[in-house]
Amino acid sequence: FDHKTESRSIEELYAQHSLDRSYFGLSVLSGIAYYYQFRNYAETLDSTKLVIYLNEMQTWERALNAAFMKYRPCIKRIGYQHSSVAKRIFHYYSERTHESPHFNEPLPDYFAVNGKIPKQELTKSYGDKIITLEALRQLQTKESKKQPVFEKYHNLQHQILYIGSYDRYEAIKILDFVSEAIKRTDGRPIFQLHEVIVKPHPSCDLSKEVRIRDSENSSKTDIKMSISNENIDDILPYVGFVIVGSSTAAIDAVRNNSEIYVPIFSDHIILSPLSGYDDFFTYVSEPNELGR
Repeated sequence: FDHKTESRSIEELYAQHSLDRSYFGLSVLSGIAYYYQFRNYAETLDSTKLVIYLNEMQTWERALNAAFMKYRPCIKRIGYQHSSVAKRIFHYYSERTHESPHFNEPLPDYFAVNGKIPKQELTKSYGDKIITLEALRQLQTKESKKQPVFEKYHNLQHQILYIGSYDRYEAIKILDFVSEAIKRTDGRPIFQLHEVIVKPHPSCDLSKEVRIRDSENSSKTDIKMSISNENIDDILPYVGFVIVGSSTAAIDAVRNNSEIYVPIFSDHIILSPLSGYDDFFTYVSEPNELGR
């Protein structure tokens, strides 16, 4: 009991946990498998001069770069950052001051980034490797598609859109948060709404979960909860509120001037791309805060 432990930030604890997990199990095995697959592929390329891939700093990307650096070093590699980056996605960054002289992280020749903010962030780690491309989202209006969506989603200001995350645990956790929020409290719904529209991430279907919660809520509220298969750009102009976690679609909600809520939890970190730009959204930690 005489031993004292110093306080550690949540960022440090999260990073340590992620680092520990990377040394065993599927992470290691998948990295080895990816490396041999890309080695075999690289050996078949004779006339290729350039390889462009979607950059998310995943395991397979490091395997690709490692294999090409050894077996096809003459081929240039560009990692195209096709999405936004939350500040707490630690594996995006590299502390070069702590880098061992005997270890070189397998990186592309260049990172192609979207806009000034990603360039500013990633230049801190990869200053000599950055190529700036177009802005992350093109500000376009689609007048031709507004009418069909308007007819389907009636009462514009009485809809709330929940945009699901790619992380299934997070997606269901926020879904439960929203489900609790729309239940009646003292005979009155927290939201004066007609419907909650759920737009899941393409890789995380929530159809079953939404049906279950809609059925459970039916005895307590008239507010329906349903899945939408519409393009998110066609829905956002017609909803009054947006609830979103780590999804990069939060940026689309900003450009549509939506009222945005980002739930936060004591046992899960939300990697919102809006983190640090608090003027654009509101953090909520309890379901009843959504009605204030």
